Amino acid sequence: MSNQPTIQQTKLNKEQHSAVTHKNGILLVCAGAGSGKTRVITMRIAHLIVNNQVDPLSIVALTFTNKAAKEMRQRVQKLVGEGNISRPFVGTFHSYCLRLLKTNRVMPELASYSIMDQDDKELLIKQLVKHRGLEKQLKTKSVSAYISAKKNRADIQEWTYNPWYSSLEEVAKQYEEEKELCRALDFDDLLVRALDLFKKYPAFKQGFQCNISHVLVDEYQDTNAIQHELLKEMTLDTKKKFVADSLCVVGDEDQSIYSWRGATVANILNFEKDFKKTNRITISQNYRSVQPILEAANSVISNNTMRNPKDLWSSKEARNRLMQLTCLSNYQEADAVASFATHVKRFNEGSSIAVLYRSHYQSRTLEEALIKSSIPYVIIGGIQFYERKEIKDMLAYMRLIANPFDRISFSRIINTPLRGLGAKFKELFSATWAQNSLYNSWQVAQLMIDQGMVTHSKKKALQKVVDLFTGLDAKSPVHATAQNILQSIGYYEYLQDQCEPDVARTRTENMHELLGAIAHFEQQGHTTIQAFLDEVALLQEHTLKNKENQTTPTVQMMTLHAAKGLEFDNVILVGLEEGLLPSSRSIHDEQSVEEERRLVYVGITRARERVLLTNARYRTTYGQMNEQLPSRFLDEVPEQLVKKHECFGWTRGNFSSQFANWLGGMPSNDFTVEPLQTEQPWQAPQTGRKKPKSPQAVQRSAPRQMQHSIPRPKRVASTKTGWAIRQQVTHAVFGQGDITHIDERADGSARLTIAFAIGIKVIDEKFIRKA
Repeated sequence: MSNQPTIQQTKLNKEQHSAVTHKNGILLVCAGAGSGKTRVITMRIAHLIVNNQVDPLSIVALTFTNKAAKEMRQRVQKLVGEGNISRPFVGTFHSYCLRLLKTNRVMPELASYSIMDQDDKELLIKQLVKHRGLEKQLKTKSVSAYISAKKNRADIQEWTYNPWYSSLEEVAKQYEEEKELCRALDFDDLLVRALDLFKKYPAFKQGFQCNISHVLVDEYQDTNAIQHELLKEMTLDTKKKFVADSLCVVGDEDQSIYSWRGATVANILNFEKDFKKTNRITISQNYRSVQPILEAANSVISNNTMRNPKDLWSSKEARNRLMQLTCLSNYQEADAVASFATHVKRFNEGSSIAVLYRSHYQSRTLEEALIKSSIPYVIIGGIQFYERKEIKDMLAYMRLIANPFDRISFSRIINTPLRGLGAKFKELFSATWAQNSLYNSWQVAQLMIDQGMVTHSKKKALQKVVDLFTGLDAKSPVHATAQNILQSIGYYEYLQDQCEPDVARTRTENMHELLGAIAHFEQQGHTTIQAFLDEVALLQEHTLKNKENQTTPTVQMMTLHAAKGLEFDNVILVGLEEGLLPSSRSIHDEQSVEEERRLVYVGITRARERVLLTNARYRTTYGQMNEQLPSRFLDEVPEQLVKKHECFGWTRGNFSSQFANWLGGMPSNDFTVEPLQTEQPWQAPQTGRKKPKSPQAVQRSAPRQMQHSIPRPKRVASTKTGWAIRQQVTHAVFGQGDITHIDERADGSARLTIAFAIGIKVIDEKFIRKA
């Protein structure tokens, strides 16, 4: 055959070649990050067709996303050539199960069942909950998530502690009954009903096993319990004897990071127990990263117990490729990221940069730093902070306070959260406003109330909104006002009711981060609603200009989960602190900590050339400055591999020199550098919570070229405010600094201009302590 030399002509290492050409039987391929596992599985399919003359229709290859399936199909087609008319099935578990349901002969009625989308599912659940009078106890999204978790056999133990668990079960049962009456299936049913065909109908199972002789599964560490059961039913007979010609699963337990959506690492770890006489091949050669990065990743993941031992290695030798920065605050951390991106662009133009974090809410300070440095960026798997729905909702409330004539903001907030003031009310309101164009929104609302233009229920809801805004204007204190609005309108409860639990948690975190941003703006002197909105407008304007001027973003930002399967020249892992990574929800459970460690492993192994690890000593959460402990995972990176710096007193010049040395290779690649002579011992501020144990000390160092001192103004006598020019003071985030100017207010308070190590800041005196 013309394609027969394909395998021989393709460069494969010894382990890859063994996996591709392995003959009949059961094969487990443990393929580490960057080892070419997708290449192996596609080459194996091509080898079966081209070299072994296997009928393509007898091959089924399963993966987890439509994107991955499309890529596999294209690779296979390229390898086998256009001359082959028959095609193997290459697709997702769900798409293949749908095919089985549509084509089976033992329950032909399933072919006519309709497939419900998520909206249909939630509408039915909402009706059932309402019928039982449980709207206040059971949220639609939560019930939907419970039903899905139960079908996928995820861990639902947490639900059994819910006081409404029995009601939850009743609604779930009735949901299944109603769905059957509608002759409909939801997305999870595709797997459940396909498994039923195998278990309940021996004739179906026997027919399947006669027709399908080769099964392959990619990313096996991402399978859930029901998918594992499906694979056993496809390839084992009723006596658990293997009857297929071959079964090949490819995966890496060290990259199992999706337990929150039902995946279980136990499937790949216990595979050899469930499938007897399994042959295992480990592929450990990495084609992506330089060796020091792999050594760091190997060291970190070796602390996990739930894994098959393997060490990645590369032929790409290098040195000095990892750096760790312990920053004073998350704001300095963001500035460091922006500085690094600037220098990568300068020294290695075209080199890709990824910023990886545990949760999307962490992007806010990073975005602001990149915007101010005119560095184009894109958020993968998410949207920019100030463009997120929940943030735009809150900004609309603020804008309407500052400008009650803002019709766009009024339209956004009037039925958010839901108040029964929907489309018809908005239409009536707009018509009334058009007839009274000189009125502001609240005058129009009061007119409609006074003239009885709305029903009693709508009148009551509208009056509550009017009362909420009464007494507020552009000069109102922004932080207190924002907190009051969120509490008064029940926004967090609204998120819980309207969103899936994970989405609600993410959006709640974003709202807390917004409050932190507001607190930060207040500390810089932007204390009113109008001042805050002006600052946000400037940030958004910078973003728009960057989009217009740059077609290709310099920096890609994403969560660690979104980064899986991707690779970049430079990777920055931010927020490596206890409570962030590992997350606060996982910190007391060893299995959860191991998954968090796998996240770090995935993050490190995305990098080809360099890895920058960052953590902050102080981080603003929920509007409060908290002292942080370094992540335990930082201690798991060998010291000889990583250059560590505690950069509390660093200026932009310090970062510039350090990154120039690192990226430009000057003056040397040694880890020995001179300490900053101007660094002063840091005195911890009062953070409002018990101080944690001291984190492990890191090397406090900076290049010799960074030695500097801040020019100090001539000292003058104290003013009536109690402050003096050149007086040394302390700020919770920016550390120690010198007062350079005092702006005395009529009420006796003051705004202080202070020269900190990171630059000049104008801050209200209430945020400053005497040194």
